[in-house]
Amino acid sequence: YNSVMKTSIRILTFIFFIPLLLLICPLNSQAEDEASTQDKDIQILDNPYEFRNKYNNSRHKLKIINVSIEEIKERILNGEPVHFVNKQEEGKRTIKSSMIIEAIKNGVDRIDIKNAIIFGNLDFHIREKLVGIEGSGIEVEEKQAGLSTLRVESVYIVAPSISIERCQLQGIIEAGYNDDTQSIVIFESSVSFENSEFFERANFSYASFNGGVRFRKASFNGMALFSKASFKEKAYFALANFENRTDFRDTSFNCKANFGYVNFNGKLNFEMANFKNEADFRYTSFNVKANFRRANFKNGVWFFKTNFKDDAIFDRAIF
Repeated sequence: YNSVMKTSIRILTFIFFIPLLLLICPLNSQAEDEASTQDKDIQILDNPYEFRNKYNNSRHKLKIINVSIEEIKERILNGEPVHFVNKQEEGKRTIKSSMIIEAIKNGVDRIDIKNAIIFGNLDFHIREKLVGIEGSGIEVEEKQAGLSTLRVESVYIVAPSISIERCQLQGIIEAGYNDDTQSIVIFESSVSFENSEFFERANFSYASFNGGVRFRKASFNGMALFSKASFKEKAYFALANFENRTDFRDTSFNCKANFGYVNFNGKLNFEMANFKNEADFRYTSFNVKANFRRANFKNGVWFFKTNFKDDAIFDRAIF
């Protein structure tokens, strides 16, 4: 009898504690997950703009602070700078591209991110920023001249300045013509992807850049598509590397275009490109066929110590 009782007690104890353990384990796991998002183990620079203002003061040092991923997101959504300390684990410098898109939706004045690894596609076709073409600010002459081959009903307005520098962009960059909405993208302020690396396709076809543009030292591993894009203030591509198909066909440069020291390694097209100001290709390496057929150089072009390793086509180009 005693033996039977002891066995029964063991069974009841087992039956009672198993559900309790199953209940406690998820709670612990959830608590660990929540704690991990709140861990302040990510290092960023505190107030980097102050450092710029005091750059000549040798005694001024950059202040590093520890923050959580939630604080990173909050800073981006508030238009505050997020400059990661580069010498830390890649996982601590990784953010979602959706944070940037959400910040633009919220109407921030600027996106300022440095030393980040950005995963996910960065799609500037933001439905909340879609407006009719009559209210877009595109001049009638531009509509007729630059958009005559397309039916454009509306535009996506990207208002904040975009500074995504020394970053790795692991997804597709989409700012080209949108067939579904028959729309183009307009960047109203400055855009900088200086010293950043594009792992996938970067599509800026038909985009309009109203502010200065900097792709200095950028690396394009996927296709770089700028056909029929329009640059108004500055187009700075010096020291960039293009490893894949590169398309500047029928692109309008209403400003100085700097392609000095650039390496073109993939199929290249500058056909019918319109350079209204000085074009600079000094020390540039064309490691593939360079197509400048019917290009228009209205204010001079530099090809000093330029290296053409394949055919250079300038049929019917205007100098």
